[in-house]
Amino acid sequence: LVTAGMLSDRPKFKPAGLLLRGDVLVQLEQESKALKAYEEAGKAGAKEAAALRKLELEARTYGGDYALKELNDWLKRHPDSLSALALAVRYATAKGDYAQVAKYLETIDKLVPNNPVTLNDLAWTYAKQGKAEALSIARKANAIAPENPQILDTLAEAQQLAGQKKEAMASLRLALSLAPQHPVFRVHLAELLIQDGNRKEAASLMEGIDQQKFNKETAARFNNVKAKL
Repeated sequence: LVTAGMLSDRPKFKPAGLLLRGDVLVQLEQESKALKAYEEAGKAGAKEAAALRKLELEARTYGGDYALKELNDWLKRHPDSLSALALAVRYATAKGDYAQVAKYLETIDKLVPNNPVTLNDLAWTYAKQGKAEALSIARKANAIAPENPQILDTLAEAQQLAGQKKEAMASLRLALSLAPQHPVFRVHLAELLIQDGNRKEAASLMEGIDQQKFNKETAARFNNVKAKL
C-alpha cells in the first residue's frame, strides 16, 4: 500500500498506483475500498484495466454468468480488447462452454496471429468439441514452439481424436522427456498405453501421482486409468 501510494503521488504513474492499491485491498478483503480505488484508476486514465478489475471483483458476489454477460457487453463496445477477451475465455472455460471459448480464442487469434499459446488453447478447445480442426491448429502451434510440453500434450489429444494413437503416444513421450514429472502428461500417456495393452508401463507412470490438484476432468481420467490397471 505504501508503494501504491508513492506511485499514485506521481502524475505519470497515478493510474498504475491506484490499480495496485485496488489489487492489494482485494487481497486484504477490503472490497469496498478496492472498488473505490479502481474507480479512481479509471478516472485517472486506466479505464479498461479498472473496469475489468471491478468486474472480476463483482463476479465474486454475482458469479461467472454475471461476469460473462458484463464482458460480452464490454466487447460489443470494445471488440478488440485483448484483456476482456482473455478474461472471457477464463470464465467461459470455467462454465464448460467450449463453443463460446472457441469464439473468443478465434477472435484473439485474428487480433494477434500465430501466438502459440492462443493456438494451443484453441486446439484444445476444438478437441473438447470433437472438431477435426484441432489437429491442424495443434500442429501449427507445435511448429512455432516445438519444445513446449503443454503444446505437445494438446497435439497428442488432437492426434488421438484423429485416430493417430501411435503419433499421440510419441508426442506424449516427448512431452514427458521435457517435463518428466508432469502428472497430467503421465495420466494421458497411461490412458493410451492401457488402450495399447501395456498395463505394466501404465502402472509405472501412475505411481506416486498426487491427484489433489487435478481439475474435475483430469481427476476423472486419472480414476478411469486406475480402475483399468
